[in-house]
Amino acid sequence: MELQQLVYAVHVAEQMSFSRAAECSHVTQSCLSQQIAKLEQELGCRLFERNTRSVQLTEQGEQFIRYAHKVLEDLDALHTSLLPSVQDLRGTLRIGAIGSMATGAFSRMIGSFFARHPEVRFRLVQAGSLELREKLQRGELDVAFITSTQQPEADTAIRMTTISSFSYFLAVPKGHRLAQEQSVRLSDLREERFVFHDDNLAMYQICLNACRAAGFEPKIVCTTTHTWFRYYMVEAGLGIGLFPYEDFLSFPPNRVVRLRIQPAIEPLLSLAVPGEREDNPLVDSFLSFVHSWTTLYHAGLHNDI
Repeated sequence: MELQQLVYAVHVAEQMSFSRAAECSHVTQSCLSQQIAKLEQELGCRLFERNTRSVQLTEQGEQFIRYAHKVLEDLDALHTSLLPSVQDLRGTLRIGAIGSMATGAFSRMIGSFFARHPEVRFRLVQAGSLELREKLQRGELDVAFITSTQQPEADTAIRMTTISSFSYFLAVPKGHRLAQEQSVRLSDLREERFVFHDDNLAMYQICLNACRAAGFEPKIVCTTTHTWFRYYMVEAGLGIGLFPYEDFLSFPPNRVVRLRIQPAIEPLLSLAVPGEREDNPLVDSFLSFVHSWTTLYHAGLHNDI
C-alpha cells in the first residue's frame, strides 16, 4: 500500500467522483482509477461502488477512509515536528472560522504555522460568516475563513481571497424514500420538509437561494445554529438537511444517508481581512503561509485530508 493511494482514495471519497478527484490530485483519471483498483485488490474488498452516474462508498470504504484520514494526519504531524523553528514573529493572531473549518486539515495548518513561529499565540473564534464579517469590520479579528457566493472583488468593506470551494450534500434519515438513491435533483425535493441553518448564518441564504433557483420555496420545519442539532433532527425524521461533506466525516456511520445534489451547491471558501488595515508582519506572514499551504496540498482547509 502506498501513501499516494491513500490520498487518491480520500479525494474520491470527498468528491464522490473519479474525474473530479483526478483534477484535484493533478493526475489523469485513468492513473487514479488504476491506483484505486490496485488498492482494492490489495485490501481484498471494494471501497467504492461505481456506475455511470455516481460513486458511493461501501461500508468497508467508509471504515477505510476514516483510518486513511488518521494516517495522513499523523504523517503531517511528523513532518511538522521535524521542521526547524523560526522564532522571528511574536504576538497573538486572532483568527475567525466558520464551523465547518473544525477539521484535521485546518488544525494541521495552524500547527504547521506554529512550528515555524513558536512564539506566536492564537485566539480562534468560531462563528457564522455574517458574524465573522462584522467582527473583522470592528477590528476584533485579524483574519477570517468565511463562506461566500461573491467573488473577492465584489466586497469593499472587507478584502477576500477565494482559496477553495466546497460541496454540500443532502442528508436523509434511514428509511426515507430517497435512502437508496445516490444522487437527487434539488427540484425533486419540493414536497420535503427541511431542517435548515439558522437564518443568521450565510448558508441559510445560500441554501434558500439554491432551492428557489430550483423552482420551489423549502418547507423549513426547524432551524438551528448548531450542526449536531441539525444532524439529530434529520436522524429523528423531522426533515432532510443540507451539510458540507466534512460534517459527514464526524457523523456516526450508517445513521443518515448522504446523497449528492444536482445541481451542486458549492459555496466559496474565502480568506478575509478588513478592507483597511495597518501593516502587520504577523498577519502578512500568516496570509502568505495559508496561500502556500493550500497550494502545496491542493485542497481546501475545510477538507479533512
